[in-house]
Amino acid sequence: MTGRSFCKINIFLRAGITLVLIACFSVSMASPGLKQYGQLPEVDMMVISPKGERVAYRRTVGADDSVIVVSLKTSKVVGGIALTDKIVPSDMFFFDENRLVLVVYDHARIPGFRGRHNISTAYVYNIKNKEIRPLLRSGGVVYAGQTELGTVIGVSADHKNIYMPAWAGDADITDRPNYAVFEVPVNAPNRQRVHRVGNRYSIDFFLNHKSEVIVEERYDNDSNRHTVLALSKGEWHEIYNKKSDVPEFNAVGITPDYKYLVIGYFDSNTKHRSYFNMSLETGEISNSVFSGVDADVEAVLTDLNRVVYGVRYAGFNPGYKMLDKSLDQRLKAIVDMFPGNSVSLLSWSDDWDSLVMLVEGSGYSGQYFVFTGNGEPQYLGSVRSGITPDDMNPIAVYNYKAEDGRVIPALLTIPRNRVNNLNKLPAIMLPHGGPHAHDVIGFDWLAQALANEGYLVIQPQFRGSSGFGTQHYLAGKGEWGKKMQSDLSDGIESLAKKGYIDPEKICIVGLSYGGYAALAAGAFTPGKYKCVVSVSGVTDLNSMLYSEKFEHGRDHWVVSYFEESMASGDANRKTLAAVSPARFADNFQAPVLLIHGENDEVVPVKQSKIMYKALKKAKKQVELVELEDEGHHLSSGNTRFEALKHIVAFVNRYLKK
Repeated sequence: MTGRSFCKINIFLRAGITLVLIACFSVSMASPGLKQYGQLPEVDMMVISPKGERVAYRRTVGADDSVIVVSLKTSKVVGGIALTDKIVPSDMFFFDENRLVLVVYDHARIPGFRGRHNISTAYVYNIKNKEIRPLLRSGGVVYAGQTELGTVIGVSADHKNIYMPAWAGDADITDRPNYAVFEVPVNAPNRQRVHRVGNRYSIDFFLNHKSEVIVEERYDNDSNRHTVLALSKGEWHEIYNKKSDVPEFNAVGITPDYKYLVIGYFDSNTKHRSYFNMSLETGEISNSVFSGVDADVEAVLTDLNRVVYGVRYAGFNPGYKMLDKSLDQRLKAIVDMFPGNSVSLLSWSDDWDSLVMLVEGSGYSGQYFVFTGNGEPQYLGSVRSGITPDDMNPIAVYNYKAEDGRVIPALLTIPRNRVNNLNKLPAIMLPHGGPHAHDVIGFDWLAQALANEGYLVIQPQFRGSSGFGTQHYLAGKGEWGKKMQSDLSDGIESLAKKGYIDPEKICIVGLSYGGYAALAAGAFTPGKYKCVVSVSGVTDLNSMLYSEKFEHGRDHWVVSYFEESMASGDANRKTLAAVSPARFADNFQAPVLLIHGENDEVVPVKQSKIMYKALKKAKKQVELVELEDEGHHLSSGNTRFEALKHIVAFVNRYLKK
């Protein structure tokens, strides 16, 4: 299947560590260097056409960046386009066999507005005539100044029109535009027109097979009122109305019979996030359609009109549940072919006969396969040529108990030459971002790079993480700098007690919320780590909350979410200051490295500058690296490599003495 038929599966068990190793006796390249770990995927965004005859993917090698379309029958390139700084896709899909839609982001200025903004736009690429043109564009009836113009919520049955939401109104005469659905002719995007107008509280729309809008979802940030309107028997009526600081569910799709809205909600029976049907006629919420007993439902699997066919479960390895029983069994069989690894369903043909899967984990560095019918899988390529499956540092699952008895799941990335010698390894604590997120078994470029340096990398799913049940997530409310932090310390104590790590040789590295956790560790457990690295981290919670209020408005649900997450709703200045690392610079003992993208719109670079100034004033060891033309996610290959070089050099300085 992979050209490596001489593979042997071994299950490695040792005092709480479970590790599935797939040993493949092939000729390996030299050990990868930082360049290979820091570069962006060479092959990314693999998608299949509606008839299953073609695949398209983004290929990035050095300065060459392009989208390539290949025939699966002939294995020949049938189309492609060189990407520019203005057209860098974050997502793409086939509109039909000959047209590809690319959703791109550009960090640019908007006439009449201050600063630069992340602006999304959708483009359609015609494989036959090689033309590429934008779809929905601001101006005229499309309100000027908005940043999200790349969202697609439906296509017409004849594939002539595409439906996209945006704010409608002439910016010269309208100061409070309405959210609307636009109909955009794919062959003549300049003839876009309003398909349905909502109001200024509208947040989403859903269409039926006739391209009629049949559901409109609203959230009034002034009154915190969440409502759903539905079209039934030709009449619009309200089927849901409830006041809540943060919407209690999110609408994600429509059932194939177009009678129900599918919503993500908490299942009181399983204590996990699940999906339910809301009747478009009565608003009644039925029993859970997709409910995981042992895992949260992470996402729904839908077509371009957001008709729901199944779900993906969260956790360390994705699992699937499909409405169609035969498809459900087929997916389970495919996942079972790769024990201990993550098998991600990326794209499928309209008839679900052809499935594109990505496999990552201890035995796979990121390999693409297409499964057609009941035939043998076809190998499509690798995400990164410089890192083979044999180069992977194995990933183990490890569970430990926090001080209050809560079980904390964790991933351990083990240096591949130390699998049989887990004795007092130097270690890196690597908390994830979010914090409402979780790590998965797969290729984590930073964890793999650090393990390649000889460090055991610890990725705990501390309370507040998603993917391990609603109770685990809710246990993190108001625990920034508190129990979410002690969950990290408890993991170190557990591993040190078993003799796996050297408690005198540990650094903490984190990105985004993980960057906050790294700095909080330096501030509130100053003797535990030899060095601290924060990439794009929050440092002063009052300042961060002010930025969110400035961007969204004081009454916006996003602000309520942060207030709940940070301080259980009691987000006064004193409470937030008490868990802000920048306010405790005098406590730091370990040297600190701060890395931040200058264009970060999620966590402003000001956050790292506040921390740097405070540590300098306290006469502590601190370095600040600003990444030019980089945002929050280190999405540029050059700046990701630059950040990785700084991180590894800094960690080695203090752990390899």
